[in-house]
Amino acid sequence: MGFFTALPPGVPKMGGKILLSVVFYFVISVVVAYLASRTLDSGEGYITVFRVTGTVAWLAYGAATVPEAIWFGRPWSGIAKGLVDALVYGVLTAGFFGWLWPG
Repeated sequence: MGFFTALPPGVPKMGGKILLSVVFYFVISVVVAYLASRTLDSGEGYITVFRVTGTVAWLAYGAATVPEAIWFGRPWSGIAKGLVDALVYGVLTAGFFGWLWPG
């Protein structure tokens, strides 16, 4: 059994991929902002905002990769690396929310 991905020949065009990535991160940030606005009060401390938004962002960025190992046989080492990447994005997202949260 195997999975095969065919791409058009030549150098991949990065513009569209970068744009879609930015849209993806924006959508995640909007969802994190919505959840934070429903669960946290204005003037909440930095660390509280950081914890809530960081957890939600990490789950949003990384949790969807786990079923790839379960169902499609992707190596768990690759999933772990993806979760670490997601943690970095989650920490950055949380840092910005904590910094910009209305006081």
